[in-house]
Amino acid sequence: MMWEKVEIDLGCDHLPALQTIIDPIVVAGLPTVLWAPHRHDDAVRALLGLIDVMLLDSDDFPSATEAFERVFAVRDFAYVIDLA
Repeated sequence: MMWEKVEIDLGCDHLPALQTIIDPIVVAGLPTVLWAPHRHDDAVRALLGLIDVMLLDSDDFPSATEAFERVFAVRDFAYVIDLA
């Protein structure tokens, strides 16, 4: 078994180029997991084409309705796992 964790700390000014920053480090054949614990919606949208799995915590959303809306918005792009 093998895994690798990559954590990149970027600011909002990097958002327009986010996909070009992340794409070169994605390894073909290995599942790519995205966890955006503070619901950075613009970053999540920018990376949907690169990820296989998205972790979210429905407890971080103000309501269950908003959590379900996020799941329905990304489920066609990635397998969604709720940590709650």
